[in-house]
Amino acid sequence: MSMTPLFFSDEWSHHMKNHKSFLQAISHGGMILNLKICDFAKGEVRFVGRSIGSGQRRVDPDRLKSIKDMKIPQSKKEVRHIMAHFGDCIPNFSKFR
Repeated sequence: MSMTPLFFSDEWSHHMKNHKSFLQAISHGGMILNLKICDFAKGEVRFVGRSIGSGQRRVDPDRLKSIKDMKIPQSKKEVRHIMAHFGDCIPNFSKFR
């Protein structure tokens, strides 16, 4: 079984509590971690097209290039498709839905 757990917190002490709870759950469940592929306490990570770190969640800089090169949407369906992926990056986007 493979999984990619990711969690972040605004405060370091809360973050460490999350790590401890996660590791206890792994141990209690009888699972093991492959430490060669694990990263802990990173300042920033890239995950599902986002760059997460320093209390912020942004579009991954590598993905911005594909957005800039994207053709202009020609229909409502195409606009909705784009907004489904990037709406959370637009301030007050929920007011426009």
